[in-house]
Amino acid sequence: MMLDKLHRLRKSTLSQVRRIRTLSYKLHVRDPQTHNLENGTGCHSFGLARILQLLPGLHLDTLTVFARDHDEEIYDLEEMLLLAGGWRELRFILAGPVALHMSMDLVEDRLECWDGHYTLQNMWEEIFSSSDECTAHPSVDIYKCNKPQPYGCILGPAQRHNYEVLLPDFGYSALFDSESDGEHLVIADGRAKQWNWIRDERRHLSNGPVEEQKKEVMVVATRGTGDDYKQTDEPMAYDDEGMRSIYCGLSWWEIKHLYVDDEFSISQAHVHDARRPRIPQLRRATYEDPEEYDWSDVLPLEKKPCFACD
Repeated sequence: MMLDKLHRLRKSTLSQVRRIRTLSYKLHVRDPQTHNLENGTGCHSFGLARILQLLPGLHLDTLTVFARDHDEEIYDLEEMLLLAGGWRELRFILAGPVALHMSMDLVEDRLECWDGHYTLQNMWEEIFSSSDECTAHPSVDIYKCNKPQPYGCILGPAQRHNYEVLLPDFGYSALFDSESDGEHLVIADGRAKQWNWIRDERRHLSNGPVEEQKKEVMVVATRGTGDDYKQTDEPMAYDDEGMRSIYCGLSWWEIKHLYVDDEFSISQAHVHDARRPRIPQLRRATYEDPEEYDWSDVLPLEKKPCFACD
C-alpha cells in the first residue's frame, strides 16, 4: 500500500522523491466520532487526492496515476485537480475513452460556459485553475493512444496524439442576451439536451469498435509556474472532508491502528477487479536516501527518484 511504503521515509527523504507511479484506489476509514458507538457504522471513503494529504513534505515533479476503466474515475480526476497538492505535474491514465466523459454533476455546474466552443480540456482547466493560486494559469492536455497497446504505453510521446472532445452548443449563449421568463425553459431544455448527449455519446463509445475502446487516454495537468505545490501539514481551509481535517493531529500509523479495518480498507473493486491494470514493473530496492541509489537503469530517460506503489 502506498501510504505504508512512503510513510516510513523521513520527511527530508520523502521531499526528495520526484516521481511516483500508483494505481488509483479508495481508502475506507471509520469515522472517529461514531466508531465506538453501538451500531456505529460511519465510514469515510478517501480518494488518492486526500490520501496524499497524509504525506506532508511531498514535492513531486510528476505523479502518474493508473486508473481503472470505471465511471467513478472521473470523480477521482476532478478531486485530484481541485485538491492539487504535492505534485507539479499529474499524468492521469484511463484504460479507454469511455471513462473520460464527465459526470452529470460536472456538466451541470458549468452550464453557463457550454456555448459551442467548449471542450473537455477547457472544463478540466477551469477546475484546475480554481485550486492553483499562481497567477500563471495551469494547463491541462488530453492525449489518446494511437492504437491499442499494453497499459502505460501512452507515456511514450510517439505513441499518442492530442485528443479533443468538442461539446455541442445547447443554446445557453441566448441566456446572456435575455432576461425573459423563458430563460428557465431554455435552461431546462438545454440541460435535457446535455444529458441526452452524454448518454448517447457514452453509448456510442461503448458500442463502437473494440479497438477504439482499448485506446488508453491520458490527462496531463501541469501547475502554473511559481506555484508552491509542496504538501503541507495543515488542513486545507476549504476542505472540511479531508483526512487532515477529520483526523487532525494523527499520523497514518495512528489512523490505521485506530480506524482502519485491513480487510475492507482498500476498495473491494480495486482488490478483486481482474481487469485492473498492472503498473509497469520497476526494480525494488531498500535504501535510506534516494541519492544513494542509481536510478539510471530504472528510468533511463528520467534519472530522478521514482517509487512504484501497487
